[in-house]
This record gives sequence, C-alpha cells and structure tokens, in this order.
Amino acid sequence: MPRLIQYNNKEYFHFQTTGNSARFTIPFAEELCKGKGYDIGAGREEWALSGADIVDVKLNGLSGDFLPEELVDYIFSSHCLEHCDNWVNTLEHWLSRIRLGGVLFLYLPDYSQEYWRSWNNKRHKHNLSPEIIKDFLLSEGLKVFTSGVDLNNSFSVVAFKQLDPYGSHIPTFDRIFAKNNIKTVLEFGGGDHSTPYFIEKGCTVHSIEMQSEEWYNHIVERNPTAMVELALGKDAWKEIFDGSFNDHYDLIFVDGHLDSRPECANWAKNHTDIIVLHDTEAHCYGWQRLELSDWIKYEDTENHPQTQVYSRNDIGL
Repeated sequence: MPRLIQYNNKEYFHFQTTGNSARFTIPFAEELCKGKGYDIGAGREEWALSGADIVDVKLNGLSGDFLPEELVDYIFSSHCLEHCDNWVNTLEHWLSRIRLGGVLFLYLPDYSQEYWRSWNNKRHKHNLSPEIIKDFLLSEGLKVFTSGVDLNNSFSVVAFKQLDPYGSHIPTFDRIFAKNNIKTVLEFGGGDHSTPYFIEKGCTVHSIEMQSEEWYNHIVERNPTAMVELALGKDAWKEIFDGSFNDHYDLIFVDGHLDSRPECANWAKNHTDIIVLHDTEAHCYGWQRLELSDWIKYEDTENHPQTQVYSRNDIGL
C-alpha cells in the first residue's frame, strides 16, 4: 500500500510533499527539449533537467525575470510559474528568449490538489489550469499541447514558437549573429521578418526592393531607419551598384527577384564575407548558376523554405 496523506478529508500520494515534481514529467521533456536551454526554478541541481542551464535565485542568484538576451532552444520549468508575481509578464519574458521553432515546457500544479490552491498555500500566488495556460499561449501565436491531470495532481503544457514560412531564415540568422559581429547588412528583397530583425540587432541596413513598388512602400513605412531603394526587375539593381561601388558589408542576404538571385549572390562575393540565400530548395531560382564552390557552405534543411549560408572563413556554424 503506497503512503498517503490527507488534506481536507481528501487523500493524496505522500510523494507530493517531498519536492522534485519535475521527475514525473522529465522523461517527456527530454524528448522535446534539445540543444541549449534553461531549467527555471529547479529547486536543487540534482532535480534539474539534464543538460539545461539552471536559473534559480536560491541556487545561483539567477532570476527567471531577467534572462540573458541570447535566444535559446527551450525553456523548461516545473512547479515555478505559480510562485511568480505576474505569470503573464513572466511567460512573455520567457517567450522572448526562445528562438523561432523552440520549445516552452511547463509542468504545473493543478487545482484538484486543494493544498496547492493559493488561499491554502500562501507561497502559491495563482491557481492555473491547462485551459488558462493554453489560451494565453495560443493568443501569443504558439502551437500548444496540454496533458490531462496526472497522479501528481499536475499537468504539462508544451508550446512551440512556430515558424512563419516567410521567416524560416530567422533561426539561421540567430546562429550567425550569436557567433559573429554583424553591423552592416545589404539585403536583396526586404521583408517583414528580415528587415526589422537586422534593425533590432542594431545593424545599418541597406535594402533593395526588386519586385513591387507597393511592397517597397510597405518596407519604407515599417522600417524608417533602413535605407531602402527601389530597383524593379531582375537587373535594375545593377544600376545602383555600378562599377565604382566598393562598399563592404558584414552580411548580404539574397531573397529578391525570382530570376536574378544567383547573380546577386555571385556579385556579393566581392562585397562581403557572409552570404545568406533563401528558398534554396526551389530549383526555379536557378541556383545552379551560383559561383560559390570555393566558399564554406552551411545548410539549414530543418526549416522550410530552406536557407544556405556561404562564408569566406569559418563563422562558427
């Protein structure tokens, strides 16, 4: 017979009083939390998710409300969110530190355990449920999965930061910026993802719109600090960069006109050490015309449309 406890004339398993609730969900978390990430509020080092960087005020003085700006692949947290002053602000902060395609894994106490309700356990500031957490994360644009309530009177919520197909190059940019000092960028084809991304990173951005005057106006309006030029057609960009153009950029991103992406990339060889190409699995762009065989090549085949990076030197990818 397992050891039981009673609270308000209801019986619960005694193991609920011994801490380390994470042990009941970690086998699932280990399947989903890959790469670099945090275990927030682990309680003890031996209770933490294997491979995670521990963030725990009592253990190491690190606060989950002030995470480093570096983006990570996942955040795992067990029986912690209910202790936070404002759980919405806390989750918004955590989500801001997870890369696109990354994972948020929460394990939380359920209302069915009466002692864990906030008026019985004063350390708990909130009474959370799978429905409440799911609805919030859905409103943030995440893909969300929830479990039922388990025998530990707790539930799991797993959420993924979804990739918009037009932003599938962002994970590659994250890796580049994490390892390299990128301050000046030229992009052939501005976008709602790339242009603001570069600006937020503090870059000087030169953007060439090649396909639509309407889109050019959109990019100019949304990104007033970028230098945006209109060069409609597959070859009009050459008029901007005449034979006397000698500027050098830290990175050149090619995501422009259907018929001249390889030519833009070949030109870029003389004006940067890092070239990023988007939609590289699509043969319609004529990628066979690339002349970059002597450069180091990196491919992101996990996110679609796919992205390739060509670099003159090793850039840590």
